[in-house]
Amino acid sequence: MEVTIRATGIVRDYFPPGQDRITVRLDRPLTVKEILVEKLGINPDVLMAVLVDGRYRSRDYVLAGGEEITLVPPLGGG
Repeated sequence: MEVTIRATGIVRDYFPPGQDRITVRLDRPLTVKEILVEKLGINPDVLMAVLVDGRYRSRDYVLAGGEEITLVPPLGGG
C-alpha cells in the first residue's frame, strides 16, 4: 500500500529538491507519526497541522493506504 505526502512551506526542505509531493510505500498500517519519523526522518513537533485527504487528523491517526497527507508548518509573520 502507498500514501502520498505533500509538503508545504519550510517542510519542503525535508523532500528532494524541486519536489513538494512524494509517494511512500507501507508494508503495514502506520500512524502519521510513524511515517513522519520512520520513513521521512521528520520530527512531528515541527508541524502545526496534518491533513489526511483534506481533513485535520492527529499524528496518531492510522493510515490504511491510498490517502494523501498534507504537512502544514507553523505560520509566521506578525
